[in-house]
Amino acid sequence: MSNFAEENSQSGSQDSLEKSLGQSLEDEANTAAKDKPKSAYETCVLSEAAKVHALIAKAQQEARERALKEE
Repeated sequence: MSNFAEENSQSGSQDSLEKSLGQSLEDEANTAAKDKPKSAYETCVLSEAAKVHALIAKAQQEARERALKEE
């Protein structure tokens, strides 16, 4: 397998892993929310944490795309 194909494969794996992790975090937050009522503070913290995870995933994806363009 060529280096490029291998990197694309790894990038695809990383993307699916990040999406899976993001979905898992959302599912966990939703399940926890059903189990007991959250305070406004807890709701805000969960919301902000989800935003941070999304921004990190986006930044990592953009960095990967830039690295591939530079090759």
